[in-house]
Amino acid sequence: MFTIEQIKELTFDITRKGYNTEDVNDFLGEIADQIESTEKSKEELEKKVYLLATKVAEYRSEEDNLKTVLLNAQRLGEQVISDAKKLADKIIKDATYESNKTINDATYEADKILNSAKSESENIKETSLAAISLETNEYKRIKTEASNFKKDILQLYKNHLSSLSLLPETVPVEPVTPKTLDTLEDDVTVANN
Repeated sequence: MFTIEQIKELTFDITRKGYNTEDVNDFLGEIADQIESTEKSKEELEKKVYLLATKVAEYRSEEDNLKTVLLNAQRLGEQVISDAKKLADKIIKDATYESNKTINDATYEADKILNSAKSESENIKETSLAAISLETNEYKRIKTEASNFKKDILQLYKNHLSSLSLLPETVPVEPVTPKTLDTLEDDVTVANN
């Protein structure tokens, strides 16, 4: 391949049957200018390609870094989610345990209070029934005594009435004299002894 300098310095032997020297030189100048322009464009493009290749390499490096960061972030996210689930499960388990313990304790205390109340109620009931029984028996006894007293009083009245009916309708009354008083006193004294 020719360089631009070689094309510019290129000379041809002059012959009679050949091309017009000026036209050939103009043409070669134009070709040299085009090649020079093409080489400058090529150099610029190569610089751009180099810069782009460098950028692509940087981007690939950054892409690898981003992939690593994303992968690490994904792993970290999965770990955080896993840890959060474990923590949530533990919290739920602990809360369930504590609520069940509280319910069981409350149930135990309620049963204890209920049983105590039932026992106290039974004791009160038994005591009340015993007191009622005693009072009922006392009432029956008093009622029986009252009935017996009433019968005895009625019998006594009947006896008195009978005794009174045996008495004559008129009783002779003796005049009280000092002698009859002495006799009555002696009779009372004898009766008291």
